[in-house]
Order: sequence, then C-alpha cells, then structure tokens
Amino acid sequence: MALFALAKFNGYARICAGCHSAGYHWRLILKNVKKGKIMLNQVVQVKQARRQAFAPCFLRVWLCKNFSGQGLLLGGLWFAFLLFPIVLYAAPEDNLKGDTGDFSFKDKVSGVDFLVYYYFPSKFDQDTPVMFYMHGINRDPAMARDVLVPYAEKKNLVVLSPLFSAQDFPSDSYAQGNAYSWDADAKRWSSVPEEKWSHPVIERLFSEFQRRYPKSKQTGYYLCGQSAGGQYVHRFPLFVKEWRVKLFVAANAGFYTLPDFKTSWPQGFRNTSFKQEVLHRYLGVPMVLLLGEKDTNTEDPTLSKSERSMQQGPHRFARGQFYYKMGTEVAKEEKCQFGWKIQTVPEAGHGIRGVADAMTTIVREHADAERKGK
Repeated sequence: MALFALAKFNGYARICAGCHSAGYHWRLILKNVKKGKIMLNQVVQVKQARRQAFAPCFLRVWLCKNFSGQGLLLGGLWFAFLLFPIVLYAAPEDNLKGDTGDFSFKDKVSGVDFLVYYYFPSKFDQDTPVMFYMHGINRDPAMARDVLVPYAEKKNLVVLSPLFSAQDFPSDSYAQGNAYSWDADAKRWSSVPEEKWSHPVIERLFSEFQRRYPKSKQTGYYLCGQSAGGQYVHRFPLFVKEWRVKLFVAANAGFYTLPDFKTSWPQGFRNTSFKQEVLHRYLGVPMVLLLGEKDTNTEDPTLSKSERSMQQGPHRFARGQFYYKMGTEVAKEEKCQFGWKIQTVPEAGHGIRGVADAMTTIVREHADAERKGK
C-alpha cells in the first residue's frame, strides 16, 4: 500500500510516497493538482533511491507553488513523467558508491548462469579502474571480495568476482580453461567445444558490466587471481586471441603451463593445438607474477604433487620463480617480446589476505601510469 504525506515548508509542497507503481504516483499527484493542493514551477525534480529486493521505492517530488495555470501544470507534469523512466534507469548507478552486492549474469554462449560479486568504491566515477578477481579452489568469491574491499576503497577500484561453480566447471576445468578434457579410457586429452571454455566468459562479462553501468567509461580491465585463480589468469592468453585486459596479475599459482612444446598439458604445450603464434602471444602479455615468499608449504593438500608439477619446484614460491625464469629464456631464444614481471611479497604465505594490498597497489599504479601516458 502506498503511503502519502503532504507537508509545506518555505513555500514548497513535498510529497513522499512508497509504491510499486509509477502510474499510481502520477495519478496521486494529478489528483492533488486538481484539488489545488500543489502548484508546479518550471522544474520538477524526481529522485529514485536505491532499489532493494522486495523493498518499496521512495519517490520524492518537490513542487513550487509559485505558478498557477492548469495548462502549465499538466504540461510540466507530462514532461516530468517522460523523464521518469530515465531517472529510474540512472539513479541505481548513482547509489552504487560504497556498495557491496552481487548480480546474476546469464552467459548466452555457454548457457551458464554466473553469480558476480561486486564492490563499488565511494569515489566511483567514470575513471575508476575495473578489477576482476578470480577465486581459488575453495570457490568463495564473496569472501575474497570482502577481503579486497578496504584496499579497493582506499585505491578507488571496482572489484568484480564471478563464481565458477563446481557444477558447471568441475575439478580443474575452471583453472585450466575447460578447453581440454582427459579421456581416461583413451588416455589422452580431447578437445572441448569452444563455447564451453572458461576464459572467454570474462570478456563477455566485461561487456555486460559496461551495459549495466554506463557511468563507467572504462574500455579495459585488470585480470587478477590467486592460487587456482592465478592459474586461470596466466592461462588466459592461451585461449583468448583478443582481449581488453590491461594487465594480468597471477598470484601464487599451484603450478604453471610452461612455454614448452615438449612438456604435456597442462604443465606444457604438448598434446594441445597451440602453435608458434600462441607461444609468442603468451610470452608477450603484460603480466605480473605475484609471489608470497612464505608460500612454501610442501604438505599443502591442495598443492599438485604430480611428477610434472614437482619438476617446477617443491612449493608454489619456487614454481613461480621457475616459470618466470623459463619464460625469459624462451623469449630470448624465440627473439620475441617478453612482457612478464615478477614481484614477491616478503611476509605473505598462501591466500588472498597476504597479497591483497600488493595486488591492488599494482593495479592502481598501472592505472595511474596509463592515465599519465607512461
């Protein structure tokens, strides 16, 4: 039921109403106009507060009583009515500042419904960088988003963290791209249709973000992840030919896909369709390998201990260094561009909490440098 109250203050009439129907509002206003309770000035301001699920919307209309003339009244109200849908569309975005929440994204290509957790900083504007955070093996993007909130607020970053569920991307398929599936009977890797791949989803999700939040004028984004999310991030260039990623930040991956055609997938390129051009693209991407210096637990049950993974090192910190070193050597041999950098965090072990500050700082500094044209 709509609630209606009329109060006058300094020559203004204020209407406050909560309703489920814009049409009801305008019938209510017109009714009071006809009774002579409300007079219209040249401007009618309408403000829609943030909508919450199952919560009423609050409409506030300030009407000046300095004008008379029913023709002007009705004409002005009709003009305001035409503007009302625009206000309804824009206002939710205006109220996103400092907002934490989630939204659903139906990916038409894969057919998968994704839940996307977000944070908009209090100073959100068209220039605020957009940072995707890819979750780890525990598949808890809400927790990771919450950890990132104070850093994102301080550094003015939008955080988007989508959930790749175990139901839609079982086992390692999320982190490894879901482009190849192990056939236990044939004992070989077989190709998966491209529409099922996990990496191209992010490009489509960024397009959805741009559609939902046109106030953001960002044409690119930052792709970051830790642990299994770090695996996802560093493999992204293998499966996406064209992207809008400004910088990749891969933290504390359990193991890496080496730029090596002699090592079998997923630790290398063997048994894949990758060619030389993919190798060069892989080595040339702007990527920061972020490693916690105390991520050295060799007994971690989630750490891959397969023979090919162990060849990269006994723990995550060693494997990250091994991967970077091989990358520099292969790029030199191939005489191709090398875009990787490595950064270590002295007191960080395994987990987003240890690298959150460093990760968001990398994003903020890159965005600032880009803005200055460096």
